[in-house]
Amino acid sequence: MFAAGITGAVLSLIESFTPLGSPYTQTVGASGAVFGVMLGFAHYWPRERILVMAIVPVEARLFVVIMTVLSLYAGFSGAGGGVAHFAHLGGFLGGYLYLKWMEHRSPARRFKAKAEAPARRNAGSERADLKRWEKIPRDQLHPVNRDELDRVIEKIKQSGIGSLTADERAFLDRFAPD
Repeated sequence: MFAAGITGAVLSLIESFTPLGSPYTQTVGASGAVFGVMLGFAHYWPRERILVMAIVPVEARLFVVIMTVLSLYAGFSGAGGGVAHFAHLGGFLGGYLYLKWMEHRSPARRFKAKAEAPARRNAGSERADLKRWEKIPRDQLHPVNRDELDRVIEKIKQSGIGSLTADERAFLDRFAPD
């Protein structure tokens, strides 16, 4: 993940100008990007087992937590040993921000918002919906749909539009003329 690598590199540069780091150290490697990919894997498959040192099975989400704690401890205690621990944390940060950005741009999220939109209507649009639903050509419907239309219209008369379920609204909208 490019975002994780860039964020890791930026935090690595910041680390080199803190009292814990040395301004003369060079950062070479892609560990920040690897940590971002690790976070992405744990986000989508949190219970998947990862073999640490090809022996110890650890759930992906627990592995990310352990690596975060180790990087935080080593980064703030100065036990770096030439390892840019803040680059690892930056990789996690970049991976997290990228995942959130992708979820925000997701077509599934937009589809869900459109699907839930009919449930969030105001009273003015309810009157307009009722007028549209009254224009449904009842005689052109299949007998099963005609019976359902009669039931739903009777429910509106008895309890009002607010008593309709989302499925009932969708049924009426499906047959209503535009």
